[in-house]
Amino acid sequence: MKNLSFKNKIIALITIIVSITILTSYVSVNYFISQYINDSDTRNISHNIELVKKKLSTDLQRQVNLAKSLNFSMMDIAETKENSGFYKVVKIVNDYAFDDSGIMEEDASQAFINAASSQTEMPAISDVTVTNGKPLLTISMRRSDDSVDFFVIDLSEMSSIVADYAISGSYIELISQNGTVIY
Repeated sequence: MKNLSFKNKIIALITIIVSITILTSYVSVNYFISQYINDSDTRNISHNIELVKKKLSTDLQRQVNLAKSLNFSMMDIAETKENSGFYKVVKIVNDYAFDDSGIMEEDASQAFINAASSQTEMPAISDVTVTNGKPLLTISMRRSDDSVDFFVIDLSEMSSIVADYAISGSYIELISQNGTVIY
């Protein structure tokens, strides 16, 4: 094997140093840029989740406050439902259930009558249930005349709020406390 001249040794050394520098720069820049993108996306997603949480809790609190403030008779159920935006409004009076169509059938009313018997003066919020493919939440409260009102909220309407805050390339899923998928 032939000995390399001093000039070739210097060129080889410079080439090796430049190659190592480029490789090190590439690896470190790739790592830091990836980390920056990851941290930035994580912050943006966390921020959007907080915004959605605040918006949904504000909307639900508004619905609860509306339910507390509504005072209506059996004759005003359809009007109350239409004006308040609830999915369904049920009033229990003396173990009879009334909705916007009048007196409810026994099969449909029994669950409301059973729930009314244990209802206290404080408003109660049920777990999310899925009925006919719609996630529903029920607010119930006993009135001073011993009637019990049930206000059913269709949570699928809140999916537009979640969709508005979704970031391109991310996936948002809204799940209730009892595990029911809302969106």
